[in-house]
This record gives sequence, C-alpha cells and structure tokens, in this order.
Amino acid sequence: MIFVLILSIISIIVLASTTEETITRNYCQLPDAVFADGVSAADFGTTGWNYANAENWEQLVVTCGGSYQSPIDIVTTVANQEPIQPQIHYKNKASDVAYEEANKPYTKEYEGEYSEIEVTDASGLVVRYYAKQFHIHTPSEHTIDGKYFDLEIHFVHQAIQDEEQDCNKVKNSLTVFGLMFTEQAYATDYEVFKPWFDQNVTGEVESFDLNDFFQKMTDTTYYHYNGSLTTLPCSQIVNWIVFYQPLPISTNQLNLFRTAFADSTVFPLKRNNRPIQHLNGRKILKGTALTTGVTEIPDVQSSYAYLLLSTIVMSAFIL
Repeated sequence: MIFVLILSIISIIVLASTTEETITRNYCQLPDAVFADGVSAADFGTTGWNYANAENWEQLVVTCGGSYQSPIDIVTTVANQEPIQPQIHYKNKASDVAYEEANKPYTKEYEGEYSEIEVTDASGLVVRYYAKQFHIHTPSEHTIDGKYFDLEIHFVHQAIQDEEQDCNKVKNSLTVFGLMFTEQAYATDYEVFKPWFDQNVTGEVESFDLNDFFQKMTDTTYYHYNGSLTTLPCSQIVNWIVFYQPLPISTNQLNLFRTAFADSTVFPLKRNNRPIQHLNGRKILKGTALTTGVTEIPDVQSSYAYLLLSTIVMSAFIL
C-alpha cells in the first residue's frame, strides 16, 4: 500500500516538472528588421553595417537616424531625481534554463530565458520582464560625464503579455541594464564569462544570476532614459537603466574580449561601441535601485507534491 502511494506521489512530481518544462511565454512583439519604406538592415560585415561605418548607419536603416537614439552621454548634473524607484528584483534566481552562446558576429552574447523582474518606467507603470540575453561592448557605449569605461555589458529583458499585463500598455518592450567595468590587473576572473573563451567548458551558463553583480556594488545609483537598440535596426523601444558604479574586470578577461574584435575592417581599434548620440531634449532620471530581499519563487506544484509525500511517509511510519 505504501509503495503504491509513493509511486503515485512520484508521478505527481514528474507531472509537475513536465508542466514546468512546457511553459511558454507570450512576449511583447519586437519590431521587424524592416522599417520605413522597406529599407532593410544590411548584414554585419565589410559590405554591410559595421563599426567602421557607424556614423552612417542611418543611410542603411533610416530608423538609426531617429530622435531617441542610444547610447548617450549621461550628464549627472542635469539628471532629475526619479520619483519612483524601480524594484529590480530577480524573482526566480534558481532557473534550470541555461544561457547558451549565440552566434553574433558583432558582439559576444549569451541567450536564455529566465529570471522575472519588475521595473517601474518613467510614468510610474510597473512592468514585468524576463531576462533574455546579455552581451558586451568594449569600450563602453554610454559615457558618464564624458568618461568612457573599459567594458559595458547589456542585460536585455523583454516584456510579456499575459492575464496580468497588456503589451498595449507597455511603452518600451525592452528594459536594458547597462553595467560598466574598469580594468584591474588583480581582479578575479568572472566565472560567468569563462565559457566564452575556455575550450574546456560547455559554452553554457547554468548558474548565472545578475544579483551577483548587484551584490558587488556599494552604490546602486542608476540613470534612466528612453532610447534605442545600439545596433541595427536601432529600434526606439528601450527603457535604459545605466548603473553608475563600475565593477572590476581583470586584465586577462578584458584582453580576451578585445581579441574577439581583432578584425580592423569592421572593428576599428578593437572597438564594438556605437558613437554617442544626441539627447534631443530627452530627460535623464536618477535613482537608486532596490535590489535587496530577493527571494526565489516557490514551485507550488513541486512543493505540494513534496509535502504530500512527506506526510504519507510519516503516516506510514506512525502506522
């Protein structure tokens, strides 16, 4: 009898995990790569768009000449205090979905699907996003008071459509965190970056958690503005949150990133950063990210199954 009950519970657990694996999310739609009178984005390379012709991207795709382009120079003295601070909490830290390296000729990128966050936009609307990918630029794309940093990593999050959130009410379908890094010769290499270069690892990132970066910050001041993608097609759909305090990166890992952009015909001076764009009257807001108190979302089905199994097993011993 006990054996049958245990088998039943195991079936419940398997069913719960199977249900988790089949969950799909309806992401808010991103624009196609074809805009304005059918002008399409050229492929990256010597005959298409590259960082050697970055000043002329709008001649390839007209949206790159829009009024709300990124990156910008963040002038801290003109930034207004943001009235509502975003709750940047990764609510599902322990995801089983790995990030896998994407084949992008213009950057180093990992793609995946996990970690729900809530971010408040400039109007005070709280929008839910899921982390989709992160990639690097060297040197930084944004500048702060005219200063470039050695590296900038963009953590890209996409809004979703569900019973609780309507994409039609979401102004920007992407929120991108920009984190700056400065070279320090004796800094420890980041484990999360090693699969990009270490041939002995799988090329997957299984335990990555952006909270790990936040925990290294003593100052979570950020600057927020509405802007665009910094690569073609330069879509103006991004809620930018650029953090003020740079994190350290080792000389070893920084040089490895720069080596990846060694082709001078498309990466002048081993750079893959777009030039600074005009602000065009946009407001820059300043705030402090609330990143403490992160908790993992419980798996209700699995938790129920576990409790049920524990109860039956304990009852069996009592009987």
